[in-house]
Amino acid sequence: MEDFSNQDDYTYEYEEEAQPYSMWQIIRKYSLYLGVAIIGFNLLTFLANMYLHWAASLVYILYIAAIVFAHLEYKKKNEGYMSFGQGVGIGTAVATLGAGVIGAMFFFFYTSTIDPQIGQNLQEYAQEQSREMLEKWFNYTEEQIEKSQESAEKFNSPTLQWLVNILGVAFYGVIFSLIISAFTKKKRPLFE
Repeated sequence: MEDFSNQDDYTYEYEEEAQPYSMWQIIRKYSLYLGVAIIGFNLLTFLANMYLHWAASLVYILYIAAIVFAHLEYKKKNEGYMSFGQGVGIGTAVATLGAGVIGAMFFFFYTSTIDPQIGQNLQEYAQEQSREMLEKWFNYTEEQIEKSQESAEKFNSPTLQWLVNILGVAFYGVIFSLIISAFTKKKRPLFE
């Protein structure tokens, strides 16, 4: 019979149960990364006075990169698997929280307190673009254009702009996520 009086001689090894990696851990991490990247990108475009330049649209590369890296990390933490729906959800949430909330909060803070001229320039640019579109595509008269722009002024509150920005970012997040998820998805087999 074995002597169990000295239990230090015996080691007990327990296997820890693998907990599935939470989507929200990935979303928080990459939303923060995306938000910080967008803040940096916006600062560069503001300081270089390129915020009305085509280069400002390169911000979408940051969205795509954040979504791809979030998908890759999620798959790595979940045995290489991610469904299409999970990919779309992760990507949309990363874009919406990172760019729509963090990035937009910085943008409105910067343009309202640090450099209000940028906000005014962007507003004038948007009015010019709207005027051109109404003239060329819809053949509006000068009077119709002015009425249209006056009615648009009523909806020009910072809160409403922020909400519209979030919706726009969420839309782009869905579009990018749908495309990226088609390539990054990997379904778990039914029978393992």
